[in-house]
Amino acid sequence: MIILKHNVLSVDDLFLIERQLLRWLDRKETKVGLDFNVLTLGRADIYGHLLGIFTRLGCTDALNITHSELLDFFIDVDAAYLNAPYHSFYHAVDIVFMIYYMLTDLNAGACIPPLDIAALLIAALCHDIGHPGYNNVYQVNFKTDAAKKYNNTSVLEALSCELVRDLILKKHVNIVHSLVPGTAKSRWMNKIETMILHTDMIYHYTLQEQAGLLEEDMLCQQQQHSYSSNDYFSHHESSALPPTHTFATTSQWAHVSNNGFSFSPQCYGPDASDYFQTAAATATTTTTVTTSHSIIDRNTPLNEDQIEQFSSILLHAADISNTVRPWAISKQWSDLIVQEFFRQGDIEKRYGLAVSPGMDRDLSSQADISLTFGDLVVRPYFEAFAHLLPGAHVFLQALDNNRDEWIQIKQNQDYHENDDDNSVDKTNDLLLSSSQHQQRQFPVSLLPIPAATAQQFSAPPLGERRVSVAAGTLVIPENVVGFHGRNGSIPCRAGLRSQSFAVAERTSVLRKLSHGPVFLQQRATTGYDIIK
Repeated sequence: MIILKHNVLSVDDLFLIERQLLRWLDRKETKVGLDFNVLTLGRADIYGHLLGIFTRLGCTDALNITHSELLDFFIDVDAAYLNAPYHSFYHAVDIVFMIYYMLTDLNAGACIPPLDIAALLIAALCHDIGHPGYNNVYQVNFKTDAAKKYNNTSVLEALSCELVRDLILKKHVNIVHSLVPGTAKSRWMNKIETMILHTDMIYHYTLQEQAGLLEEDMLCQQQQHSYSSNDYFSHHESSALPPTHTFATTSQWAHVSNNGFSFSPQCYGPDASDYFQTAAATATTTTTVTTSHSIIDRNTPLNEDQIEQFSSILLHAADISNTVRPWAISKQWSDLIVQEFFRQGDIEKRYGLAVSPGMDRDLSSQADISLTFGDLVVRPYFEAFAHLLPGAHVFLQALDNNRDEWIQIKQNQDYHENDDDNSVDKTNDLLLSSSQHQQRQFPVSLLPIPAATAQQFSAPPLGERRVSVAAGTLVIPENVVGFHGRNGSIPCRAGLRSQSFAVAERTSVLRKLSHGPVFLQQRATTGYDIIK
């Protein structure tokens, strides 16, 4: 029986929550797949599903926490979300469900221990806490208190980190009370903060590269393991990758992000995969996607830092997965994000600021925004993701289907504007080649940036492409091309690495440094220009 100690729910709600949880415990729960639509659920059902997911994946045992304590935490998290159209508690829950799908149906959880899965799920549930529905560009340009507090650096992500730390350590709902005090507890908390910080789109291309590099590492591990398991495991620990830098506080992260990272190798060692046995024994694996060739399995153990890196890759994939869901669900989420975009654009106009790309309701259309984001941002990332996790090709199939839907919508819109502009080929030309369209969607003028921040960025060349994303404005590198079609997709590993990767490939020493989950910050290092 669930008994709340610090929050109040009606008897009917508690009954619904317990009933949903019992379905999970009896393995009679609703199938969680790509077509699982959280927007159709009430709060009680959501809480019950969350309890079921955390239990099924071994997180309640790993944290040694009761269902009642965990429900109190969920209610606190829900209350901490603001009433934004898109960045709401429902968005966070949707990301949790997508991660559950990846961990179970796509076998991504085979090499992640339950305690790390708990960190991943909590990071997903809390990654947008405090988000007002106005992105980082808005925070910086309007010089909000949050922007000042976090030095214009990943403002909303840093805010979420601070809020989630307070919630996790809340005296009456302390979900880490059973963890060993000191270093272990602090490191676990830092993992959550690191994952949340890297949901900022400034890390998009770096995570895309890391997916390819992690794939190469794991393939090498499997090849070595096939020759000599014992020799491989003894070698693996000595050649571990450099770790993701973790931070005691968000302010420490903000300081280090402007002054570079340091390295201190630590790893789980050869037994990391054993930690997942409990969750794997109870996980649902009813996917229809073939995963037999996946490089993710318990025979390829990851060290602690690779697990953190892989978790960040998973979280980011889930966070931008709305475009790779079945059309009906994808369209619903698109409607919500466009509400936020146009609302922000209206305010930017009202105060005389340059309107962020894609946020001017008079110049941009929902179809244009969705097609641009899908072609130039989502597709390359999920191509890299599918190399690492082959079952993820199902996302690319959904993206293709959704693109057809948006093309049809755009054709219908263009038909009313110009009767001659109604073919798929001409639509693609408009999307990817027309200088007029590029200027409309990716204006060449820089967004207003305070003087203290402006010196961090150099002016982009004329014609450089920008697209608004939930976290800010993303500059598309010149070597990122558009849609290749169902039969002509070019894996992003072939041509979508940054300059830093190209240089690192030339020497094994530099390449080794580039392997770690240290997320490069500066334009001069990454070759990418991000306007935040």
